[in-house]
Amino acid sequence: MKRIIALYGLIFFTACLLAQAPDKLNYQAIVRNANGELLKNSNAGFRIQILQSTEFGAAVYVETHAATTNENGLVILPIGEGTVVTGAFNTIDWEQGPYFIKTEIDPAGGTNYTITGTSQLLSVPYALYAKTAGLPSDLLRAAVTPNTGDMLFYNGTEWNTLPKGNEGQVLTMVSGLPAWKNFSTGNELLSLHDPVLEIIFKDRPGNHNMGIATDGYYYYTCNGGAYTVGRINKYTLSGDSVTSYPIAIDMRSIMYNKADGNFYVSGFENNTSERNIYKITNMQTGAFDKIYPNLYDYYQASVALSDDGLYLYAFNKGTLKQYNLSNGSLVNTFQGLNYGAVSGADGAVAVDPDYIYTWDPATGTVYIYDHQGVYVKSLILSNGNYGYSLSCFNGYVFVARDGNYSTGTWYGYNIRRKLSKNAAALTEKKSAFEIRKIPDVEDTTR
Repeated sequence: MKRIIALYGLIFFTACLLAQAPDKLNYQAIVRNANGELLKNSNAGFRIQILQSTEFGAAVYVETHAATTNENGLVILPIGEGTVVTGAFNTIDWEQGPYFIKTEIDPAGGTNYTITGTSQLLSVPYALYAKTAGLPSDLLRAAVTPNTGDMLFYNGTEWNTLPKGNEGQVLTMVSGLPAWKNFSTGNELLSLHDPVLEIIFKDRPGNHNMGIATDGYYYYTCNGGAYTVGRINKYTLSGDSVTSYPIAIDMRSIMYNKADGNFYVSGFENNTSERNIYKITNMQTGAFDKIYPNLYDYYQASVALSDDGLYLYAFNKGTLKQYNLSNGSLVNTFQGLNYGAVSGADGAVAVDPDYIYTWDPATGTVYIYDHQGVYVKSLILSNGNYGYSLSCFNGYVFVARDGNYSTGTWYGYNIRRKLSKNAAALTEKKSAFEIRKIPDVEDTTR
């Protein structure tokens, strides 16, 4: 014998608390065959009966459905919208309960139904009940002009309306009543503050320390100087080496796109001076696609990606160009941004959700602009000497002391996140880190 197992007696009722309530309720069930196996992606015929008083009571309403189960054997039946056999769903007097739902099925999709079970409606859909039984006057007043997303709640004396919240807010209870609250992850970016060095780790690039990015779980650094030894190094967030991936590109920057989960790099191949954007399609095998050849002006530019993954930024000696990642079109051009004379700094740029960053490694100065290219302020970093390396994500600015075919060092400065207790204490004592200059190394990049 075939059988149907009700997943929930009554899952949803589609209604609002007004007399114009829709005359239906949604019923869900999981269908199994005689062996208890799910009936997946199959057409089935259903007959639904609403019985009054007992599970053997008179049927006040009967309808049929032809429906298809999903891959989990689940089917959803909008009771009240099927093919009516007897009765009228919108005239059921829900006050005169109890009521039961009797479900029959033909797994072959026809009308050879097998009686499979009856379950009681333990609660009556409010909007359906209201059509025959009425509602308290304060509840009707509260629901008289509902807006999408509004909710009704009882404050102990009367019914009230809670307007819908804003995007990203969560519903919580305040003094026993529902209220909307802004959701906090603890990772929100703060206003700019003085840089505090919180992250230091060694990186052996094979040639030069070009850029750094994160997917939220690991750091990824890219090298530059020769495509034949191009690679991306992977580190834990504690700075421990995990692995290294050969990538045959002479890279200038690495970018992680949170929107699509892909890594992108800027650079060129085969010892050319092209100005390309690549998408890494398989980090393990070193596979990549050249999505935009010769997109930007300066082949040494360390291109940056906006936090929302929509725009690329390429810098060239004071001129910053913004491109659309989706099609490579030029969106905007900004002139007159500051930069340093150290090699690589004339093409280095970083961005976060609010600001654009350039820098001068000779003085440790990071220049900060809003997204319209208007100067905001400058910060001074105490470490880092390699012009190309400027990177920014998660409220940190990163710069590197170049390994120059040996071991380099990455420095991560907290400039927009809440300080750890230790860092805050050191900052208050004015002794967090002594500002010192590291001599420039000879630049052997092309």
